[in-house]
Amino acid sequence: MSPSISPSASPSVPPAQLEQEGYRWRNDNGNETTATWIASQDTNVSIHKEENIRIRFIINATDDVASKQFNLQYKLASTEFWTNVGVV
Repeated sequence: MSPSISPSASPSVPPAQLEQEGYRWRNDNGNETTATWIASQDTNVSIHKEENIRIRFIINATDDVASKQFNLQYKLASTEFWTNVGVV
């Protein structure tokens, strides 16, 4: 599973410039400090579809990104539509 980020903003607001520098998959087996990593940074992984996992992104941003709202989305390789990730 290889993540990607596609920023979007309303037409009246200039889009922030975002660049994904990296990502890393993590097990859902602890807190922010104690959870273990599944693999090295920028490594694709295979997981069971019912397994809870986490992902961390390294994003380089320009412009005033704090003033903008972004949505994390995912897309299956077999589809053309992106789906927003809900807040947990």
